[in-house]
Amino acid sequence: MKNVDEALAYITDFSLDDLNKLKKAVTDLIEQKSEDEQKLQDIIDFAKSKGVDLSKEDLQPSKANDGRTQVKDKYRYVDDDNKEWLWTGRGRKPKWAKAMSDEKLKSCLI
Repeated sequence: MKNVDEALAYITDFSLDDLNKLKKAVTDLIEQKSEDEQKLQDIIDFAKSKGVDLSKEDLQPSKANDGRTQVKDKYRYVDDDNKEWLWTGRGRKPKWAKAMSDEKLKSCLI
């Protein structure tokens, strides 16, 4: 899921009990993220009081890669359960791609 609309579409069939459990989990997650944000702000304020200029981005974990470049997906397949499968076209062919004919696989090109 990539956005709220997709999440809402996914949870519409949840039971009331499941929705209440989800609500608690989301509330807990919001509290944790709020605490984390406050801790970051406290560190930034402390650093500023010592004459060091920091931003939240400076305190985030590095997203440095391991020297490899990110390759865009070349094939996209949605199965009968609406599960999306992606493949770059590199490396071993996934099972879902092996099961397809070449013509059907060409229809999955992005």
